[in-house]
Amino acid sequence: MKDLSAWSRKKLPRPDSPLYASLVPPYLEFVRRHRGRRTTHQLENCLGRLFAWLESAGIRDLQHATPSCIRNFVSSLGRFETTTIAAHASALRGFLAYLHLEGKMEMDLTGAVDVPRLYRMKEPPRTLGEDAVERLLAGVDRSTPLGKRDFAMLLLGARYVLRPSDIRNLCFKDVRWRDQRIVLLQSKTQRPLELPLLADVDQALVDYIRTGRPPCAARQ
Repeated sequence: MKDLSAWSRKKLPRPDSPLYASLVPPYLEFVRRHRGRRTTHQLENCLGRLFAWLESAGIRDLQHATPSCIRNFVSSLGRFETTTIAAHASALRGFLAYLHLEGKMEMDLTGAVDVPRLYRMKEPPRTLGEDAVERLLAGVDRSTPLGKRDFAMLLLGARYVLRPSDIRNLCFKDVRWRDQRIVLLQSKTQRPLELPLLADVDQALVDYIRTGRPPCAARQ
């Protein structure tokens, strides 16, 4: 078999081949009509990659496809995220089952497609719970100037869900101590934002400014 590593480094267009034209459009119509699927972009993407891979492997007739061939195609998707590989594998199974059911392939190759398992907690949570946030804040060493700065920044993010850029650009003029407010212009949207100056945020900012912030002319 040819070296197929090069083709997987780039996204190939849908192969313009008689084999693709004879098999894929009828399958997409079958999916729309019998499975109620309105959009088939994901299926077309998967099957386009399959037929491009088959063409690169020199396979012009699916009757010549073997379980090993199908497994090699799925393995060639290793550069993608697990969720993408799982979507491709699921789409491939459906297509192979359809071909066998319609008599277009003598061998049922669906068993050759291994669908990766997806675990709910594979990735860390995008947001932290209240208890986790409080443990994070409690773990900051506030006896050093760096710790005082980090604590104030983390507190601004935890209490107000401010963007990092807004925390980094916060200026003295934005903190209205007399009015107990924080008024700033959001860097991303350029929209004004007014927030109440919470007691713990007030204390953290004052502690950093008085005992942690080095003398400098910057107003941030």
